Amino acid sequence: MARVLVTYNQLEWYPRVFLGQLKNFIFTHFVFLLAYAYFVIKHFKRANLLIIIYSTLALMTTITTGREGASTNYFVESIAITAIVLAFISVDVFGTSYNAVYRYGFVGLVLIQVLFFAFPTIKPVSFFNKNTPEFGLNPTQADVSACDTLNAYIQRASGTVLVENPGFAVINGKEVIGNAAVLKFFRRKGWNEPVNSFIKTIDNKAYDLIIFQGEAYDLDVLQATDRAYHEVARVNCLGEYEVKAPNP
Repeated sequence: MARVLVTYNQLEWYPRVFLGQLKNFIFTHFVFLLAYAYFVIKHFKRANLLIIIYSTLALMTTITTGREGASTNYFVESIAITAIVLAFISVDVFGTSYNAVYRYGFVGLVLIQVLFFAFPTIKPVSFFNKNTPEFGLNPTQADVSACDTLNAYIQRASGTVLVENPGFAVINGKEVIGNAAVLKFFRRKGWNEPVNSFIKTIDNKAYDLIIFQGEAYDLDVLQATDRAYHEVARVNCLGEYEVKAPNP
């Protein structure tokens, strides 16, 4: 079977992920939103236009995140621009135009924001950092049965199993083998031996099963699985998984 690698990142955009990320961002990064609004209103002039455009793009990029796997790493740029914007605002707040009440209020907001960053597991902060299944992710009994089927494939394997989503290996007591991102890093650095050794284990059919979700490995790794393995099932466990067994 011929394989052509069209795209590496196949993660889809989901409204439930977008709404969950938006909720988390608004409540855990509210100082950014307040600072952004204040700065645009108070300092909208040509001299500050570049930073306003940059802040707007950072904000739009952050709050429109809605792909599986998206987490706080998507907020980094917005948090960075927060420091810049707050520096400008601090000049105003601690200048002569504001009294002590405004100054204490400003400091209080910043401290609360720091609390959200520093202690994400305490209540009520933890509520805004948890997963949000209420936004459309409501598994049915059919979904549960499909995931049980995928778990059963892994449990029945007597030897090692290469699972692209390591969570399924962990919950079924299997060793986590392979990491697409790490192997890609090795390849970019010119360290080809780990990748070549990995491909050799695939050609030697060292794994009882190979289970792909996003097929994030490099093309030569995927081609090796096509040479030595064949598809035995596709399981839709809140996302499609391809289960492959060694060729006879």
